[in-house]
Amino acid sequence: MNEKHNRRLERNALVYFPEVFNNDTGESVGRIIDVTVEGFLIVGEKPIEPDTHFNAKVTWVDESKNETSFTCIIHVAWCKPDVNPDYKAIGCKIDEISVENKESIKRLIRKWSFPSW
Repeated sequence: MNEKHNRRLERNALVYFPEVFNNDTGESVGRIIDVTVEGFLIVGEKPIEPDTHFNAKVTWVDESKNETSFTCIIHVAWCKPDVNPDYKAIGCKIDEISVENKESIKRLIRKWSFPSW
């Protein structure tokens, strides 16, 4: 199996892990561990069936201690056991996102991704 999962952009590993919620149910899905403007990798406790679409709300606390969030429609591309067997790794593609929310992802990457060496 191709480990790149047909990804066009290199994902940015984060040092801070924003939480993802299903915006329709309010249920926490997990935390983002790496991200691009096209998708992200979530690690969560419950599996999500591939080909599931849902309205996601992503939240984190910014440097001013304010909660920041954005919403988008995501498509679950795959789900498999994480390295830690208590969790699932969930690969997601962003299907719909506003320009403003895409800018929020770019700010998140600039602020919280590991520096490139």
